[in-house]
Amino acid sequence: ETKLISSIFWVVALFVSLITPAFMIGGLGNKLNFNRNTSGRIAALKTAELLSDEQKKHVAFVLTDYGCTRHIGDYLIRNELGDSVDNKTVILLDCVGEGNMWGIGYKDSSSALADRMEKCLDGSIIKHECPKEDLRYTSFSFYRKAILISRVKKYYDSYIVEHTACSQDINCKDKYIDDLAQAIVKFVK
Repeated sequence: ETKLISSIFWVVALFVSLITPAFMIGGLGNKLNFNRNTSGRIAALKTAELLSDEQKKHVAFVLTDYGCTRHIGDYLIRNELGDSVDNKTVILLDCVGEGNMWGIGYKDSSSALADRMEKCLDGSIIKHECPKEDLRYTSFSFYRKAILISRVKKYYDSYIVEHTACSQDINCKDKYIDDLAQAIVKFVK
């Protein structure tokens, strides 16, 4: 009986030691994740339906995981598309489903794109230039012409995206998706 209990213990310990590294590397994913990645994908697909074939040649939607840390998706895009992505306006969509105002992020060389996008969106808008010293932490550093669009909320002197990577990450307003798709179509024209 002691040998059986000991054997079961060691089998369970071995199983746990094999599974634990997978969770340590990738973490426990958020199964809901609607506002963050899903809303961006829905907006990109909805916009793609509205764009003409000619307009699609001038824009690229980039939605990559870990865009602020590892940049694995950005490296893959660079590797696969090379310099051809530099001929397109890259639009990064992140957390576009919830928030009380639009946020447009950009780097210095893309300020004209941010100004143009601002004219296409309705409602309250905050634009934010990414400082040069922080570019390495963003996907902006991978693309020549790029802007980031989000829905944000003012919180004291900062702007945040509420309810991401938590159990409340299930909110997404259809109106925001529709409005954004229409604005991007105007922007691309």
